[in-house]
Amino acid sequence: MPDLYLLWHHYPDDLNDDNAKLLGVYSSEQKAQERIDSKYLNLPGFSIGLGEFTIDGYEVDKDHWEQGFAQRVKLRRHIVYSKVDYVMVNVSDMSRSVAFYRDTIGLPLKFESPGWSEFETGATILALHAAPKAEAAAAPGMGPTAGSCSIGFSVENLDTAYAELQSRGARFAMPPTDQPGEGIRLAICIDPDGMGITFAETLERAAPDGG
Repeated sequence: MPDLYLLWHHYPDDLNDDNAKLLGVYSSEQKAQERIDSKYLNLPGFSIGLGEFTIDGYEVDKDHWEQGFAQRVKLRRHIVYSKVDYVMVNVSDMSRSVAFYRDTIGLPLKFESPGWSEFETGATILALHAAPKAEAAAAPGMGPTAGSCSIGFSVENLDTAYAELQSRGARFAMPPTDQPGEGIRLAICIDPDGMGITFAETLERAAPDGG
């Protein structure tokens, strides 16, 4: 059983190097998590989702270096979402909806395509996604319908996020699934009222064949 809990912050791809910052030492994992929520997610830099928080447990009055490698009580990493990456509005007529949000609402258009369009709306992207009208959907559960909305998060490792969210009791309508046409790997979580929350990992695109 750990005696102390160390709260760290790491930048992406630097989870094992010397750039980790020790933010605090706490008597319980819960107190460390509460400090993330009450303080650090409200500070500049942390608040825009840069990096990752981890909490490690240690026993005191005990050697932590045995046979050439460090022994410490490992706790699960805490995936912390400090912002919504995008809001997706499902629309039945892409051209009509792009014109509405661009010309009537006044949002600057980032790009438009028949199935997906985005607007320049700062840290959180407003996206339009082509979807059938509710009455045209083949059956319940066949996907989003026009007039509905969902929120989305970008993650570095979708399988890791999926496993952790499931361990917290999250229900998924779609497990991690490659979407080659969109260049992402996607999973859809369902909130208590049935609204979809998407989690997406960007797929590495294969280099073009030169010949």
